[in-house]
Amino acid sequence: MDKKTYYKYDIALKPLTHEYIELVREWRNDHKIKQYARHQQYITQSDQEQWWRDKDNDENLYFLVEIDNIYVGLIWANNLKDRVETGFYIYDDKYQDGIFSYKVVTLFHEILFHEYKLEHIYCNIMDSNKRAIRFNTSLGYENIIYEGYVLTKEKFIKASKKIKPIIQEQSIM
Repeated sequence: MDKKTYYKYDIALKPLTHEYIELVREWRNDHKIKQYARHQQYITQSDQEQWWRDKDNDENLYFLVEIDNIYVGLIWANNLKDRVETGFYIYDDKYQDGIFSYKVVTLFHEILFHEYKLEHIYCNIMDSNKRAIRFNTSLGYENIIYEGYVLTKEKFIKASKKIKPIIQEQSIM
């Protein structure tokens, strides 16, 4: 499936291209993002280039999050043909408000469940990241193993019935 840009809820998800991997590296090396990542080491330009070579394929989706014509974060899904694992972060402090996270993740889950026909999505959340745990469980994710969570299509549909009216109300469109 071709990677395309998605627009909804006053946000855009734009496929990550090589031209923006340095921006992503800068975000990822910042303590406010790195503190919640499993890989805590400083990422060099060489490391980032290797990461890009490994991830730039049909098995993975990486999108820059655009709000108000500004790139503010990254969202991704790895292993599309196997056990799909997702993650995301909003780097820009102005958009740390939870409503933006709900818009971004809801749109991304709609893409994964409806266009990619997934039945399950997995994520790993560090036990110390209580904010992310609360956020993901509000979306319908269930803890299945230590730091491992799963979201079924059915649970997403149920949770989104509560979330969509709020994020649509907060949208201009």
